[in-house]
Amino acid sequence: ESADSVVVSVTPRDVFPPPAPTRLVAIASPARVDLTWDASPAADLAGYYVYRSEQAGGGYLRLTPALHLAQSFTDTGVELGKTYYYVVTAVDTEGNESPPSEPATATLQSPQE
Repeated sequence: ESADSVVVSVTPRDVFPPPAPTRLVAIASPARVDLTWDASPAADLAGYYVYRSEQAGGGYLRLTPALHLAQSFTDTGVELGKTYYYVVTAVDTEGNESPPSEPATATLQSPQE
């Protein structure tokens, strides 16, 4: 029989991101865009980050400096005549961030249009 092996200590660490939120919807009105989405099913979900861009497919900037706990968000930093693109990510308690949701688009038009 051989001697005992070297003792190894292992501390498990979650490095897997949660699933992305689904069914993101953006509803435009003249002064704001209201967003809603379906929750990420992660058991260790901590919250969400909301991102906006003025171009399709990239250039997203985070609108929520801290984790957002609700499954809805109102963006009031918008201008008439512009189109905005949004994505939402889920973040777990270890800080792992999901891939972005499918994008949602909103175009703000004046009330008479």
